Amino acid sequence: MKNMDYNTIGKRYIDIVKEDPEKYYEDYKKLLAKVAKSTAKYKGEPVPAIYQPFFVSEEDEETFKYISDMMMRISDKITKAYVAISAFRNTFDFDNKMKQLLIHKPLLATFVPICRYDIFYKSRDEFKFCELNTDGSSAMNEDNEVAPFMLELEAMKEMEKRYGYEFSYYELFDSWVDEFKELYKETTGKEDFNLAIVDIMESASHEEFEKFKKAFEKKGIKTIICDARDIKRKDGHIYSGDFRIDAVYRRLVTFEAVEHWDEIQEFIDGYLNDEFVMIGSFKSQVMHDKRIFIKLFEDRVKKFLSKDELEFIEKHIPYTAMLTSETFEEVLKNKDKYIIKPVDNNASKGVYVGKDHSKKEFEAILKKFVGTGYIYQEYIEPYKRDVILFDEKGNLEVKKLKSIVGLFIYNKKFKGLYTRYGEENIISSLHQYYLGVNIKAKES
Repeated sequence: MKNMDYNTIGKRYIDIVKEDPEKYYEDYKKLLAKVAKSTAKYKGEPVPAIYQPFFVSEEDEETFKYISDMMMRISDKITKAYVAISAFRNTFDFDNKMKQLLIHKPLLATFVPICRYDIFYKSRDEFKFCELNTDGSSAMNEDNEVAPFMLELEAMKEMEKRYGYEFSYYELFDSWVDEFKELYKETTGKEDFNLAIVDIMESASHEEFEKFKKAFEKKGIKTIICDARDIKRKDGHIYSGDFRIDAVYRRLVTFEAVEHWDEIQEFIDGYLNDEFVMIGSFKSQVMHDKRIFIKLFEDRVKKFLSKDELEFIEKHIPYTAMLTSETFEEVLKNKDKYIIKPVDNNASKGVYVGKDHSKKEFEAILKKFVGTGYIYQEYIEPYKRDVILFDEKGNLEVKKLKSIVGLFIYNKKFKGLYTRYGEENIISSLHQYYLGVNIKAKES
C-alpha cells in the first residue's frame, strides 16, 4: 500500500492547493455555500467545514475494524458480567432508578447495538481512547451531509487525475436501517414494524432525526419522531397518539431518562414490561458511563477478559480514577498530567484540562467538583495533522491541528467515522472545532 498513509495523501493534497490558492479559495466558498443550504447544522448554525478532508487509507480502515472488533468483544464481556454477577454489579455506583433500568432483561439480546467510540488516533500502534458513547450516539449527519460536497472539490478532482486515487465516503443512515431491521428480526422473527425515534425533544438532533426517518421510510418502515413524554401504554403496547409503536430507536440518553423519570413513566413501564423492542436497551449505559475506564483496570475484570484484550486495555485506555478527597492532592500537584470529567455527560460539558489553568484556578475547580461524581484521567495529547485553512480574505495557512476520531459501530460492525479538528486541548462542539469530513482513499 505505497503512498497510502494519511501524511502522504494529505501532503499531496496540500501541495495541490498551494499551487493555486486563489482558485481553491473560490472553490472553498462554493463548499461553504452548499453547507449553509444543507441540513448539516449544529444548534441551528452550519457546521464548521474546512477545505481538506480527513483521508482514510485502506490500512487505516483495517485498523478501525480491528479497534471496533476488540472493543465490542470487551463491551460484551463486561456487560455480560454486570448482568450475571451481582458482586461485580454492586461495585457500580448507579442510583436505584438507573439500576432498575439496567437489571431488566430486555427483548433485545445485543448489549451495545450502536455506539460511537472516540479515540485519539495516529496509527494501529498509536491510539488512545477518549470516551465511549453508546446512548444517543450522534453526528452521523454532520459527516454524511458534507461528504458528497467534498468529493466535488476541484482539489479532489486533481488528486484523482494526478495520482489515480478513488475517493468515497462512509454511508451512515441506510447502513443503520439495515442493521436495525436485522436486529428486530433476530429479536421477534418479524420483518414489519412501526418505529419511533425517541428522545427528549429539547435535546434532539432534529435534522439528523428527519434524515433517519426518511431512511427508514425508504425501506418501508412506518416511522415517527416522538418525545418520550408523549408515549402512553394501552392494551400491552405503547402509543404516540394513535400510532402503535413496535420498535424504538432510542436516542434518549440514560441520564436524561432518569432526570425525566416521572414525566416518562409510561415509556419506562412499557420498557420494563417488554411492550416494545428498544434498540438499544438501557444496558448500554454500563459502557457509556466514564467510570468504565476505572473498571477495566480492576483485578476482578481480568477474570472476564482474554490476554490480548487485557493487553489492548493496558496499551490504549488512559489511567482513570475517581476525584475524591483522597486523590485531590495528587491531581492538583500533577495538574498538567490530568483532565477531569463528570461520569456521565455529553458534548464535553464540565470537562477541565489541568494545563489550561493556573494552579490556583485548578484548585478552585477541583474543590468545586471533588466528591461530586467526577473522574480524573491521564490527559492524552491529541495527535496533530497538517490541515489547510483559509481566512476570510482567502489567505491560505497550513496549520497543525489536533484531532479526535469517533468510530461508528453498528451491530458490532465498523461503519464509519466522525472526525473533529481543533487547536485547543478539548476538541468538541463546545469549543472551537472544525469538521474533518472522512473520505476513503483507495489506490486504483
